[in-house]
Parts: sequence; C-alpha cells; structure tokens
Amino acid sequence: MPEPGPQAARSDVLFMRGDRIYAVAAERVAKVVAMPPVIFPPLLPDGIDGVAAIAGKVVPILALPERGEGRELILVTCGGEDYGLRADRVLRLADATAEVSAAEYVDVDALVASLRAAAAAGAASVAQRDEGPLSELIEDSADAAPAAPLQSAAIIVETADASYLLPLDCVIELCGSLAIVPLPDSRPFLTGAGFHRDELLPIVSLAALLGGTAANEPAGAFVIVTAAGRRCIFAVKRVAGIARDANPEQIVDLAALLANILPEEAPAEATKPPVATEVQAARRYLLIEHAAQACAFPLEYVAHIHARSPLVGVPGMAATLLAGIAATGDQILPVLDLGKAFGLTRAEIGGSLVELKLPQAGTFAVAADRILGIVALMPDALMRPPEGSAISALARIDARTVWVLEPPMMAEHAGWGRHAA
Repeated sequence: MPEPGPQAARSDVLFMRGDRIYAVAAERVAKVVAMPPVIFPPLLPDGIDGVAAIAGKVVPILALPERGEGRELILVTCGGEDYGLRADRVLRLADATAEVSAAEYVDVDALVASLRAAAAAGAASVAQRDEGPLSELIEDSADAAPAAPLQSAAIIVETADASYLLPLDCVIELCGSLAIVPLPDSRPFLTGAGFHRDELLPIVSLAALLGGTAANEPAGAFVIVTAAGRRCIFAVKRVAGIARDANPEQIVDLAALLANILPEEAPAEATKPPVATEVQAARRYLLIEHAAQACAFPLEYVAHIHARSPLVGVPGMAATLLAGIAATGDQILPVLDLGKAFGLTRAEIGGSLVELKLPQAGTFAVAADRILGIVALMPDALMRPPEGSAISALARIDARTVWVLEPPMMAEHAGWGRHAA
C-alpha cells in the first residue's frame, strides 16, 4: 500500500490520480508513455490493475487506491521486471519539498514483494487443500454407545491394503474389465470414465478415495453403484464375496460418500435429446493436438491461429489456470494452460497459439503442439461425459478419443467471467 513521507535525499516523480498526488522514486522510473489498451485476463490478483503491451512486451499494471483508466502510464522497474502505474497526469521530477512530503509515496519494491508473497501463499493453500478424511464415513465412533447389530446384505470388496462392505442394494453390476476413457479431472481419486450400457460413468479408485493411496493401483474388478441420484464405477482389486448379515454400521454409506464427490445427475428426461423434426447439420471443429491428446474447438469460436510467442507471467498467476500472457504485435492474449486445466503434461509451450473469441467474455488463447485440421461432426457422434467433467463431449476420430471443448465452458472453468468486465 502507498505510504506517506518519502525520504528526503531521494528524487521523486510526482503524478496525479484523481484528486491525489503520488510520488514514486525516480530511480525506479524508466519512461512515461501514453496509456495503451489494457486488458484484464482471468484470475488477476487484487494487486494488478490489468496488463498492457509495450513494444511487444507484456507489462502488468500495479493497482493504486484511485482507480480509473488514466491518460499516461509510468513504466517502473523492480527486480529486472517492468511494471506500470496509471497516471492522470505526470507533474514533474522533484527533490524533497513540502509538496513531495504531502504526496502519497508508492513503494514499488513493497508492492511487488506483497504480490509475490500473496502468490506464494495462494499456491501453498492450493497444494495443502483438505482432501477430506472420507474414510471416517465408515469408521465406528469411539464415543457412541454400541448399537444392536442389524441384519443387512453387502458385498465385500478388497483394495491393495483394506477391505470394505458396500450395500448390496446399491450395486447395479459387477464386471471384470471395462473400456476406459481418460478424462481430465483434478480430483485424485478419479481415474477416468468407463462405458456401462452405452453411457460413460466416472471411475473412482476406492483405494484412493477411502484409503488415501495412489489412484494408479491396478484394478482387478469394477463395481457399478448408484446412490442419492449419483452413479459411478468403483475400481477395486477384487470382489471377495457377499455378506448377508453385515452390521450396517460397518457398511460404507454410499449416499453420503457419493454426495461428497459427485454432482447429482439430471433426470433422464432432461438429458434426452429433443426429437428431431428435420435433419441436423454437422458442426465444424478445429482439431489440435496438445500433449498427445486430440482436442476439438467449435470453429465459430476460433478467431485466429498465431505462431508460437513467448509467454510472460505476472505475480499471482502461478496458482491459476493461466500459462501466461502472449504479445502478438500490439495485441495481448491471456493463454489458458490446458495442462493445468485438464491434467495434461508437456515439456514446453506448443508451436501455435489458437485465439478463441467469446461474445461476452473477451478473447483468450490455448497452446497447440500441432494443428491437425478441420473436421465436421454430427451431433449424434458426440458422447456425453460423466456429470461434473470439465470437458463438453467425447468423440472418436480415426480410432482416437477426442475431447470436445466449448470455449464458454473453458472460460467459466478458468474464472474468466469474473474479470471480463
């Protein structure tokens, strides 16, 4: 935050913001330019008041208490990085005077340090988020009085290091193998999706969910269950048998368990496609490859394909879904990190940037390793992913599983809408 009282031995640049006079150390000022176009990428930290492109370089603008567009931009340096300060009018260079003493001093070093500290704290809070001790759902309470055992049927399933009782009346089907489709999801217990009677359901590693172990444990059996309006497929090591007289207190409460991890499914009538009264037209998509995964974007959202451009980050973006900001001439584009958003990994930014334009939320870009071409898909060729998935649909093209990504849904997932204004 700005602090009053600059040091007497220092020269300062005085500038106006609203009805306030500010001072910034002259040694920090590189130059003053007319205010360029400013954009607000998604999930900017509170201390950043937009970003601008200066001579092909992305410059984050430091926020001051007085807001507004400003007529001039003061470029300042800190730690070898460039930042901007909005000014309605730059007054002059001054030494210690009464006017300087009355101005509010902008400590650029302190502002940047505060941003970096907030970014580090935000990243740490994401890394240390509470996964929730879901195993407590099946543990007996030490303080509760013992209840009389009740008779109930359950199936016995085993993981690598534990066994669990699942209520038999919630089990739809057991199977030894499934066609598994990889799906982007940040939840550690979800390992993908599987086909059950021509419908995709999320596959949940029971060992990772209840035991906290790695989700990549090989599955020897799959249990399709339903409870509280939610369905999923549990991946387990094996199904050991059926217990006809299990104590209900030792049976996993699937209704509570699934309510914690999955959204409620829409009624069947709501998900059925409308009866077609005429032939539906195919929709065209731009097909790209990112980290060996094929992705398709509706062509009506694709504004331009740019050559690879260096990305610049600003403090606070490390814990977001942004890969950085790209400058293409005088245009600046926030680049959504598909790796962070959908669990893909790659060594470096791809060879192209695909610019996607939304009517209400502005423009952003995604990196593509390869542009594969343009394809036309009929609506009935798209498969609906499980509830809660970050992708819009799945398709099969030349024996490849393709993720169909709708830019409005991607922008919402990245938090773009909160900063579009």
